[in-house]
Amino acid sequence: MAQPLKNMRILVVEDDYLVATAIADELTSRGAMVIGPVATVDDALEAVVTAEADMAVLDIRLRQELVFPLADYLAERGIPYLFQSGCDDVPLRYARAPRWIKPYLPTALASSLSALVAPSIQ
Repeated sequence: MAQPLKNMRILVVEDDYLVATAIADELTSRGAMVIGPVATVDDALEAVVTAEADMAVLDIRLRQELVFPLADYLAERGIPYLFQSGCDDVPLRYARAPRWIKPYLPTALASSLSALVAPSIQ
């Protein structure tokens, strides 16, 4: 069976410890190398550069800040990402980005990431 996430460096940006841990555990079980999780945009920007992330999972609302500057940074560099959030307030310019509304199963989110990496393998 194909493992499209194997050895992929995936940045997890999430401020809820339990959600971040569930995502990280699922991605690791699929062979990914998890960067983070991190809980702020500044930490995420540093991590994506330092660890050379291949893709990212972004919570939209991180305490008092929104993740959109990081999404713009990733898009400028061609790094795929998906949003996951408890809210559905996404500006129109991000309408094409995959989005998961909490609650969801981490296995489903990981499968969605797999589709971003290798849609031809699915």
